[in-house]
Amino acid sequence: MCWFACLALAAAGVGMVACDSLPDPPPDTAIASRLKAFDPPAAAGTPAGDLDIYLDGSQSMQGFTADKDSNFCALIKEIMLNAETARFRLTSYSFSTTTRTLDHPPLAQLESAGFYTGSDTPLAKLLETIGQQPQHTAVIVSDLVQSEPGRDNQALVSALAALGGSRVMDLLAYRSSFSGSYDPENKYAAHAGLVRLNQSQKIPGQGRPFYLLILAPNAASLARVKKDLLRDEPASSPSEEFDAAQPPFRIVGVSLNHRAAASSSWQEYAPLVSEPANGFRTTFLWTGNDASPGMSALPLSIQMEAIAPVRRLESLDLEGTSGQWTAGAFSGGVATGAPALDAGGQASQGHPLNLTVNLPAKDSWRVYRIEVNPGEANLDLPPWVRNWTTDDDSTPALGNRTYQLDWLVRAMVNAVSEHRNCGDWTLEIGRGA
Repeated sequence: MCWFACLALAAAGVGMVACDSLPDPPPDTAIASRLKAFDPPAAAGTPAGDLDIYLDGSQSMQGFTADKDSNFCALIKEIMLNAETARFRLTSYSFSTTTRTLDHPPLAQLESAGFYTGSDTPLAKLLETIGQQPQHTAVIVSDLVQSEPGRDNQALVSALAALGGSRVMDLLAYRSSFSGSYDPENKYAAHAGLVRLNQSQKIPGQGRPFYLLILAPNAASLARVKKDLLRDEPASSPSEEFDAAQPPFRIVGVSLNHRAAASSSWQEYAPLVSEPANGFRTTFLWTGNDASPGMSALPLSIQMEAIAPVRRLESLDLEGTSGQWTAGAFSGGVATGAPALDAGGQASQGHPLNLTVNLPAKDSWRVYRIEVNPGEANLDLPPWVRNWTTDDDSTPALGNRTYQLDWLVRAMVNAVSEHRNCGDWTLEIGRGA
């Protein structure tokens, strides 16, 4: 590998590095035994056997049942039938002003307007109740408009945040035909009475939104529920999804930023290599003329795939350890700390990012093992959430959006996604004679 790197440097017209004296980078086993291994993403765990399904029984759901071929009715049939036939310890509920247990209700009852007669949608109270059953998987079917006397979306956010440390969460968003009335939550708008709404699911971007919010004790429980309840039928395919159980972003490309002035002191030794459990490895050669070790800016271009976009790359939280590999062995002690970040502007595809790294001695490698975390308050909402959100639900023109949906998803981002490990990065920096 070293011989090919020398040829590449010579072909590029870069000052020659005495590659014949530079050892190969350390093997995986040496890195694993020397440098701190970061906690991998949460283990899948054992699938929960207890499943609780909560159906929103408030009057605001009646309009979904006007058309028995609506996406809402089709999904209700699918998940309830599949839940009965799967090997769960199943309990189903209707929740509104009061919560009541359902004893194997006929599907025709769940598709009728008479089932949805409650006056409130106390989502905050429901989440607090779900929190008392930490080993159960809960599925909520609702339009997710919080309506509870004396409580608002702040209570919903607080209840959801309290579950963040113990639950994985997935929000599946659907659109359905709707013909009926609902009571708007924006009481300060000009329209104060019931809103009459007729929406067709056949028109792209139209249809009244409703959601499945799944809260599971671990990743295996979430996977089991989605596999057993949503079996790839047309009705079960959501229009959008925010799976907070997944890392909010993934780094899929790291290369030298050749537009940066400092790039003349660097050469790519090997392309990015993906490793199991969301890990990856990058390897670069420092070709500068400074005879002594020191600090240097490594200019990179980062490509990311994001569920929840990063606001600023320089606000990523990097934790790391490093060591020097010389003559086939790690020498000296292990240093703690990751390279310092420096980036400008908003994160985007191919965004420039500078890492200030500690250079190795001649004929050596400096190896960093870095845990990549999103950073506090550094994740934005998934783009689709903004398109599905409204702060004014008092007019039929906005009936295809959900009142303050962004509050709920923001709580999921802050409580769950911000704390996900988004990569274990092995960064190797070589330096010839």
